[in-house]
Amino acid sequence: MITGSCGCDLPKGPNWGSRSTTHRWLSKWQKDGTLDSLLSALKGCADMAGMINWERLAIDGFFS
Repeated sequence: MITGSCGCDLPKGPNWGSRSTTHRWLSKWQKDGTLDSLLSALKGCADMAGMINWERLAIDGFFS
């Protein structure tokens, strides 16, 4: 089972950050609340555009 994204799934090339840079920014955005704000904004836009069916929800995660 795969949970989350793998480093090998990240785009590669001169216009993209390395795995360590990507991880550093993701960690920073998680800690300072930027990621939550971004996801909330995207969810709000998708909801206003009628792209979310609130009757059918699924949670993706790993529980032990």
